Amino acid sequence: MRKILATTLMALAATTAMANDKTCKVVTQGPGGLTDQLFRIMEKYNPDFQVQYRISGYNVTQIDLLEQDRSWMMLSPPIFYSKQNPRPNPPIEQVKVLSSSNAAIVTGVKNITIKDLADKKLNVGIPAFAQYSHILSLTLQQKNPNINIVPVPAKDAAVVLKNGDLDIYIHTEPTVDQLLNMNLGFKKIAVVAPNVPTDFNGIKTTSFHFSSIWVHKDATPAQKQNVSKCLEKLANNPDFIAEVEKTGSTVRLNISDAERDKYLTDFTALLRKWNL
Repeated sequence: MRKILATTLMALAATTAMANDKTCKVVTQGPGGLTDQLFRIMEKYNPDFQVQYRISGYNVTQIDLLEQDRSWMMLSPPIFYSKQNPRPNPPIEQVKVLSSSNAAIVTGVKNITIKDLADKKLNVGIPAFAQYSHILSLTLQQKNPNINIVPVPAKDAAVVLKNGDLDIYIHTEPTVDQLLNMNLGFKKIAVVAPNVPTDFNGIKTTSFHFSSIWVHKDATPAQKQNVSKCLEKLANNPDFIAEVEKTGSTVRLNISDAERDKYLTDFTALLRKWNL
């Protein structure tokens, strides 16, 4: 028995040591969402990645980790630039845009159409405030004041769509596709791409769902260089790129720094436009 226990403890110690030896350390939101799907693909094609999950509003505890240990990177949409963030001006910088993602609209049991968005009284669900889904719903509401915007976490969307409390739900396309896979009679009525405007009864919009890699502003040059090396192993890997595309996303690791910065500038401008 003592030998078995000793062997088990040695195996656990070896596993922990291997994890600690990994050089590409990522903190992100909890498992199951799009960022976790993206991380799992990153890890698949570069085994040097390891993850720590920290769930909090506006990524407060994730940013705390970057402040405690600046060798970590964060994988996240830019959700912390909302003026509602209790800790504004986070001490982080965007290193790369990992990918941009389609947005999608799903209807439940009421079979709402795109034309209904123009003038019908509707309850429109979004996952959270100050994300692109929220911005799109506000854009639709500006033309149709009969739209009522309701924050509903993705895990609860199927229930409220099924019982009719929501007419439509707006989220990233991978999340919407998960709802469709439940075979509850839901229907995807629109997909909004990042690069081609979608027309909703005269309203033209493009998706601003994107996930980026962030580091602490005071990370050392060596720490930032390590992050770049971790991402370089993915940027030109055709298998990685193809698998990310299956999530309704497009890899953006090779865009220029100017284009990278424009993603953030344009998104924060939308937040200010809608007073978010």
